[in-house]
Amino acid sequence: MMRDREAEAADERQKWENYYTSLPSEEPPEVTVLGDEFSHAVNELLPAGSRVLECGCGAGWQSLALARTGRYEIHLLDFSSQALEFARNVFARENRPAAFHLGDAHQPGEPEYDLVFNSGVVEHYAEEQQIKLLRGMASRSRRFVMVLAPNTECYWYWISRLRNAGAGGWPFGREVPTGSQLGTFESAGLSYLGGRYFGRRWTEAFIRNLPGIPEDFRETLLQCHRSRMIPPEQACYLVAALGSVTPEPARWETDARSVPAELAEMKAALADALALRISGEQQIRNCAERMREMELRLSTVQSEIASLQQELQARDRRVPELGEGLRDSEQQNSALKAELGELGNRLEQLGRKLRDANEHVSAVHAGVGEYQRVLDDRLSEYRSQRAWKVMLAIRKAYT
Repeated sequence: MMRDREAEAADERQKWENYYTSLPSEEPPEVTVLGDEFSHAVNELLPAGSRVLECGCGAGWQSLALARTGRYEIHLLDFSSQALEFARNVFARENRPAAFHLGDAHQPGEPEYDLVFNSGVVEHYAEEQQIKLLRGMASRSRRFVMVLAPNTECYWYWISRLRNAGAGGWPFGREVPTGSQLGTFESAGLSYLGGRYFGRRWTEAFIRNLPGIPEDFRETLLQCHRSRMIPPEQACYLVAALGSVTPEPARWETDARSVPAELAEMKAALADALALRISGEQQIRNCAERMREMELRLSTVQSEIASLQQELQARDRRVPELGEGLRDSEQQNSALKAELGELGNRLEQLGRKLRDANEHVSAVHAGVGEYQRVLDDRLSEYRSQRAWKVMLAIRKAYT
């Protein structure tokens, strides 16, 4: 049993590590509006200079809203290092001071804070773990403990959740919205000071993000949502519970309707089952559409095959003609080969004759050269003899 709980805790931690690794860093507008609403409620409870701890801080948006007031010393605690890093970057971007602590809020701590709160945490745990979490939070508080969780009566929350889960866009796993938390607060030894609804404006984001709604009708829904025709218990996305570590009079008069834990679990399980059904039906529709596309493609391919078969048959009918042409071509090829062979022989003969002619020309050139040398020698000799005779004749003439 202990190993199962450790494995479950490890899986829960890894889920949030993955979530905050990929979460966009921009603050959603509905979160900003909630932060203003939340900080106003805290200002009614605490004097300036109070110390506040957010357990399971996640992105830390609500703590950032309190830090913007400049009234409090802000501390944030989470068991996910990625969540703490995300929150640290959020505060650094606005240059807001805060202290960040890596740890498990279920474990007891020291009473160092005037308010210990969390938002969007308890709904991910069973009742026994919620009580343990509240006790861990109470051990760190000198006075107030507050939790905010999704409101089980908020109609648009359920519609948005079903749509996102059915489309595969639900990264939070187990999530059981709640009503009054009187029972869990008392079981944790806290004095229950009442409940309050938050996030009417946040719910508008659920309405705005639903696809397939005509814009004029969407605007009608928003106007109806903003009116007082829709009571807070149906219009507000979040329900908050306030307690204290010592007995105090109630601070919040309006309380949520109590929902037995078993009924809340069944409602969340039904939502998950319905989301699976919607997802399955959508997948079936997608598969049917793909089947129709495949059938259309198959019909096209079959038509192409029939056309190719007709072309093949036409070619088959031309095979005898092509055979005759091939035989004629083979005969022509044989004749050409024979002619080429004859030409080759003639070229070889001409090559031999050319070589013989070249040899003869070389011999003639050699003979001409020799003849030219002999002629030159005789001419030189002749000239020498003639010159001598001329000289003798001159001598005789003068003697």
